[in-house]
Amino acid sequence: LKECGRRIQSMALIHKELYQSENITKIDFYDYLNTLLVSLLHSFGKEKKVEFKISSKPNFVSIETAIPLGLIVNELATNSLKYAFSNGKDGMISVHLRLDVLESILEVEDNGIGMPEEFDLDKSESLGLKLVGILARQLRGKFILLPSGKEKGTKFQVIFKS
Repeated sequence: LKECGRRIQSMALIHKELYQSENITKIDFYDYLNTLLVSLLHSFGKEKKVEFKISSKPNFVSIETAIPLGLIVNELATNSLKYAFSNGKDGMISVHLRLDVLESILEVEDNGIGMPEEFDLDKSESLGLKLVGILARQLRGKFILLPSGKEKGTKFQVIFKS
């Protein structure tokens, strides 16, 4: 039930950004991400000592793009908060949006415990990860898990048409 509430909150924040914006067709995704991630962290309470790093200069995106991107960030950051830092250590979740003319990339990365070596994104039973895949396809894109190599943590990318 809490996760459903977080998804609704994610969409409500987009509408709030629109109402406060001079342009009702696009929102500043950087401002939106700041608000979303702070709200998400508060919903987990004070037991999580996690910082967010947003490396997305002011990027104005259409509402049609902002809603699925916001839901994707919400799902992936929620997964990181729930699972990546379960050992109680401090952590970092980074979100990066790179908009280009033909293809754009959203990356969500954490420095937590990482995924099991045998994890297969295509065979995952996680409702949240399935939802991210559906949202990526809605953006005419693809959702991938990047290999972590020797480094700890998890890094997801959504590559989509601009």
